[in-house]
Amino acid sequence: MALVPRSRPERYIMFDLESIIGERVSRTNGAKDLISLHISKDVEVSISPTKRGMLMKQVVEEFIGKYLPQSEIFFLREAPHVISFSDEASLVDFRIPVEQSDRFPDIILYERDSIALAHIEVAVAKGPITVERKKELDELLKDVRIPSIFFSIFGTRKELESFSGQLAPDSAVWIADEPDQVYRAVEKGAKEEPLIPIA
Repeated sequence: MALVPRSRPERYIMFDLESIIGERVSRTNGAKDLISLHISKDVEVSISPTKRGMLMKQVVEEFIGKYLPQSEIFFLREAPHVISFSDEASLVDFRIPVEQSDRFPDIILYERDSIALAHIEVAVAKGPITVERKKELDELLKDVRIPSIFFSIFGTRKELESFSGQLAPDSAVWIADEPDQVYRAVEKGAKEEPLIPIA
């Protein structure tokens, strides 16, 4: 039985990057502007133009736009201690413990077509969905009543290679430099290739 979020007032928590990191972001003297990121047709956030920020933009605009188009973003973390967007009402509706947001993946979204929650790690800072990380997320999500799917995002195949054999089996992988393909990670030591194309 699918869990359908009950009617609720639209309540989002938006975070001001400058107040969180305690720095003034200069837009003059050649400094780079913040990147605008459209979370939905009604919500836009600004993130830093770092390597991770640029990859995050690709994830939202290319990966989610192409492979999870019928989805709604509930949570987005720009950096390990910088939350850019959180729809706490939706997280609570799906029984995700909002008080433990420090344990969340970088992006959480609800995929309407498959009636599942997608959990995305952008592997620039904390790393991908490993076996241990998936166990941690499974424990965090133990009260959620719909399936979860897990994605690790890499900028290049070379970045992925440094985690060879560590990805959680049956998690999915997307490489920004190869945007037309999604892969499934298989068991370490399997006779198959460690990544199997699935889309």
